[in-house]
Amino acid sequence: MINYILIDLGNTIINNVEFNLSKGLLYLYDMVDVKKISSEAFVSMASKYLQKIFKKRTITHQEVTFQEYLKGLMKLSKMSFKTSLDSLELTFYNLCVNDTLNLDAYAFLAFCKKQNIKVYCYSNTFFSKRAIEQTLKKFKLDELIEAFYFSSTYTFRKPSKAFFLKTEASKIIDLKESLMVGNDYEIDGGFAKKIGVNFAWYNLTNTFDDAKKATLIFTSYQQLKEYILNND
Repeated sequence: MINYILIDLGNTIINNVEFNLSKGLLYLYDMVDVKKISSEAFVSMASKYLQKIFKKRTITHQEVTFQEYLKGLMKLSKMSFKTSLDSLELTFYNLCVNDTLNLDAYAFLAFCKKQNIKVYCYSNTFFSKRAIEQTLKKFKLDELIEAFYFSSTYTFRKPSKAFFLKTEASKIIDLKESLMVGNDYEIDGGFAKKIGVNFAWYNLTNTFDDAKKATLIFTSYQQLKEYILNND
């Protein structure tokens, strides 16, 4: 019987249509107090610095928050911003992020609610919970999910087991009655393996399950519903 669902957010519940980094970086440049370099030089430097951070975190599985990125960027550029880091993050998020709701996934969450299956969301992101809550409220996801856990809050990223262990849900759920749902084979599948739960792979690219990580491979949430009902 499956009584608990651990689920990814991006490209699993919501569709990450676009992330317009250049638009966000130009905004940051406009918010610089005293400009010492051109906008082109700033965008290039800020983009390379972000790539460096992202490359490092894939190795360490430790998150770097957006505001930590901003502090590092100020130190690197030797420039400061004329508004608060909180304000910068919220505006940057709204400028860069373009998400849509996966209606199939939303119907699945409603199904879980009706079946009294507890759903917990685990998402890798360097944005703060405060920023992402704008998206959650927009799509009314907070009404269907017990709790949202973001790597920006807990330091560690999936597939690190430490991310799971630092959350409240780790003390509540029964791993034998749990299922991890996600679209990323390496990250979500690796996370499921490390914490000891079965993995349901939302595989829209028809990629082969080389490492045999997935208990279920599905392309429609109806398939996931049927799997859960058949394991009642």
